Amino acid sequence: AIMLGGIPALIGWLMITYAHLLSTLTGFRAVLYVGRLFTGFSGGWFIFTVSVYIAEVSSPKLKGLFGACNQLFVTIGIFYAYGLGTIADHSSAYQYYHVALTTVGVVAVFELLMLFTSESPRWLYANSRELEGQRVLNFLRGPGANTQKEIRGIQRALERQEDLSCLEGLQEFMHRSVFQPFVLVLMLMLFQQFSGINAAIFYAASIFNDAGVHNASLVSAFAVGGVQIIATLVSVMLVDRLGRKKLLIISSIGMCISSTLLGIEFLISKSICGGDKNATFHVDHPAVCNHNIGWLAILAAILFIVFFSLAWGPIPWLMMSELLPLRVRSMAASITAFFNWSLATLVTFEFQHYAKELSPKFAWWSFAIVMFASVFFIILFLPETKGHSLEEIEDYFKQGHLFSPRFSLKLEHKDKKETAS
Repeated sequence: AIMLGGIPALIGWLMITYAHLLSTLTGFRAVLYVGRLFTGFSGGWFIFTVSVYIAEVSSPKLKGLFGACNQLFVTIGIFYAYGLGTIADHSSAYQYYHVALTTVGVVAVFELLMLFTSESPRWLYANSRELEGQRVLNFLRGPGANTQKEIRGIQRALERQEDLSCLEGLQEFMHRSVFQPFVLVLMLMLFQQFSGINAAIFYAASIFNDAGVHNASLVSAFAVGGVQIIATLVSVMLVDRLGRKKLLIISSIGMCISSTLLGIEFLISKSICGGDKNATFHVDHPAVCNHNIGWLAILAAILFIVFFSLAWGPIPWLMMSELLPLRVRSMAASITAFFNWSLATLVTFEFQHYAKELSPKFAWWSFAIVMFASVFFIILFLPETKGHSLEEIEDYFKQGHLFSPRFSLKLEHKDKKETAS
């Protein structure tokens, strides 16, 4: 399934690469847009297939680390795009289609390497290839590892699973054991996109420019890309130590404070000291307004991106692959990815209009309210999945639990009971 996603990526990047050879502007634009459509489809395909694959091959203790690595490489890819794009902007010999051709090579190498990658043990067991599944699992867990407990968990989950048609799969969403984790995942995606991350990236260049930074668009691009990599790397190291919930709460509080500071900066620079003489709090006193507070906006924007990359960037996709039950995982993950990218499109296209109608300060404060609300959602409803297998998480929802605080305690008690017996 992952390799299938590489086909539209190759087609799309090849179309983008050679679109400039067309003689008419209309033809050039049409091929460029269609190529972008193919690459966008491929990106959406990869985001859920790779997340699910990582969850299925990772051990319970390292599932968070490897899941967060997925987002880490996404941020590295963004930084790579910033770098090549900057070179193309400042070089007459290196054009955008050279960047696209470089990406064709990256996708081709990826497809070649995937030929040497095995299917996940869960997929092999589900397709009656038990010996191969056991061999792959032994290889993944390392020599001397006891995989029998994990194999029994996979087999128990598969015994309860039936081959479902598309209609039967949709009917499964009526069951609480499917509907509840599915709603939790959708809420994670909603908070992720309504956190304001796309707005922060969209406004980054203007924030740096207002602060008087030379080459603001260039500096902001590399600052945002570099900060995302560093913060996501920290997330990789902490996600299996602190757990998903603690990181998400820290991230939400940090983003809430950062959004509030951005709103305050807009209030001071645009309303109190800005050009609107009719503003309620407008002043012209030099002691108040003759100081450039652009540093506050830069600090708040950087902190906002740091806290987002720490948890709200990688963890929703990680928890999607953990929470969704095996019997509907592919269908539910597809719907979730579509929901996420739809929200991203909505925020990207509507934020400027939204900020214009309400003013930027109220837009940022509304993002702060969303992040404040997310803290209560995480505490009250989201289970901590750190250190638990996919089968244990699925069993938890089948037991009909709603609130999360007792989840880990129940599983720890179950593990102790099994060890004692």
